[in-house]
Amino acid sequence: MCIVCGSGSAHLLRAIARTHAAPRPSASRFVAHVVAPPVMPPLDPASEADLSGPADVILRGGPILTMSAATPSAEAVAVRAGRIQAVGSEAAAYAHRGRLTRIVDLRGRALLPGFVNAHWHLPFTLLCEWVDATGADSPAAALAALAEAARGAAPGEWLVLGVSAGMAPAGAAVLDAAAPTHPAVVADPDGAILAANTLAAAAGEGAAHISALVPRLAARFAGSAEPTQRRLTALLRQTAALGVTCLRVCGLGTLSGANDLDLLRAVAEPSPPLRLRATLDAALHQEWSALRLSPGFGDDAFRVDTLSIWFDPDAGAAPRLGADLRRARDAGWGVTVHANDDAQVEQALAAFAGSGAAFDRRCGLECRRAPLAAQTVALDGLGLSLGLTASHDPVPMDNAPSGGLSGVPVSLGLDAATGPSAPLRMVRNAEAGEFGVALAPVQALAAVTIDAAHRCGAGDILGSIERGKYADFAFLDSDPRGAGDYAAPRCVGTWVNGLEAFRA
Repeated sequence: MCIVCGSGSAHLLRAIARTHAAPRPSASRFVAHVVAPPVMPPLDPASEADLSGPADVILRGGPILTMSAATPSAEAVAVRAGRIQAVGSEAAAYAHRGRLTRIVDLRGRALLPGFVNAHWHLPFTLLCEWVDATGADSPAAALAALAEAARGAAPGEWLVLGVSAGMAPAGAAVLDAAAPTHPAVVADPDGAILAANTLAAAAGEGAAHISALVPRLAARFAGSAEPTQRRLTALLRQTAALGVTCLRVCGLGTLSGANDLDLLRAVAEPSPPLRLRATLDAALHQEWSALRLSPGFGDDAFRVDTLSIWFDPDAGAAPRLGADLRRARDAGWGVTVHANDDAQVEQALAAFAGSGAAFDRRCGLECRRAPLAAQTVALDGLGLSLGLTASHDPVPMDNAPSGGLSGVPVSLGLDAATGPSAPLRMVRNAEAGEFGVALAPVQALAAVTIDAAHRCGAGDILGSIERGKYADFAFLDSDPRGAGDYAAPRCVGTWVNGLEAFRA
C-alpha cells in the first residue's frame, strides 16, 4: 500500500507536518481578502472576441487525436491567444490564416491534448536529493549517477537513488565509494529502500521505506524553503517531459502542514511548465479554516477546489464521513475519498448516498483497484467519478467488474512517493488490466486526458482539443494508436496556453 494513501500513515504524516512546519506569518497571502472573493467566478471561458481574428499558429502534418467524441481526429488546429480557435480540416484551419500566422508542420508526429495526472502526492524526496536513475540500464550506470550527484551535493545531504527493478547497486561498500560523505539509500519508485550505505544505515536504523526517514528530514522546513522549492520545480519539469500539462496534487498538508500550500504556490508563480490543481487534506480543517480559504481560489494556472478524505476504518466512521461530505459540499468544495478495499468502498458509497448532497464529477473515490460491479453501478448512479491509483507493481483484483467500467469517468494516477509518473505507461497498464480491470483503449487514454480533466474540475477548459479550450498540447514522436504499446511513443514537447513549455 502507498504510504501516503493509508489512513494510519496519513495520521503519522500530519503529526510530523505539524511538528516540523515553520510558523506561518500572521498575514498570509492566502487569506480570503487577498485571493478569494466570497463567490468564486467560473473557470475562465474563451469569448468570441478572444477567438476572432487571424490565428497565431496553425498545426498540421501529423495525426491529431482530439479526445472529443464529436470529432475524434483532425487534420489541423488553429490557435489564437493561447486558445484553440478551430479544429478540423486543413481548409477550416487555414481560413483563419493571417499575414503573421505561423505554420507548424508536425512532420508525422502526433498531437494530443496535454496529459492530465489527476492524482499525485508531494513526494518525500522533496526532503532530500532525489537521483532519478530509473532509466539506467545497469547497476553500474545507476551507481555512476549517484556518484555524480554526490559531487554536487552539500556534505551530509541525504541522497536517494531511484532505480527500476534489477538495477540496484548491491552492498554498502560500493555505495560508500560513490557517496563517502553523504547518507545514501537506493529505493524503488514506490520508496522501498533496497540498499543503504554505512552513513545511511547508521542514521536510518534499518528503515525499510523512505517515509520512515521523514521525521529527521522534515526539519528542513523549519529553515529555508528554497531547497524544497528548487527540488519541486525540477520535479515538475521532469513531469512535463512526460507530456503532462496539468497535475493535481492530492492532500496538501500531509508533508509540511499548511506550508504545503505556500510551497506549491511559490513554484506556480514564476513560470511553471504545467498547470497545477490541488486538493486539501480535509483532516487539517482547522489550519485551512484559519486561512479562510474559499473553494476554487486561484486561477487557471493554479486552483484549489477539492478536499481529500482518507477513510477511517474505526467504528462509526461511516456516519462521520457522511456528515463530512455534506459539510464540504454545502460549502462548495469537491470531495474525494481514499478507500483501499471493497468494504471501505461500500461504506464510502453509503456515506455519499446518505449525505443528502449533490455531487459532480470532481467528486468520487480514489481506489487502488477497480470496485466490484455493483459498486461501479452505484458510482455512476451517484454521478461520481473514479480515480485508479496503482503502484508501479499493482496487484490485480480478484473480482473485476463483469461489465468493465463503462459509464463511469475514470482518471489514472500513481501513488509513487518518489517522483513523476508516466501517463502513457499508466495507459498501457490500464489496458493490460493492472488496475483491476482492463480498460478499452479509448477509455484508458481518456483517463489521462478529458476524464482526468473533469476529475480536476477543468474539463471545460482542458483535456481535449476543442474550440475555446486552452492550447495545452502534448507532442509524441509517433501515433500511440498504432504502437501496440502505449509506453513506446516518446514525448518530444508540450505547449501550455499556446506556448512551448517543454522540448526534448
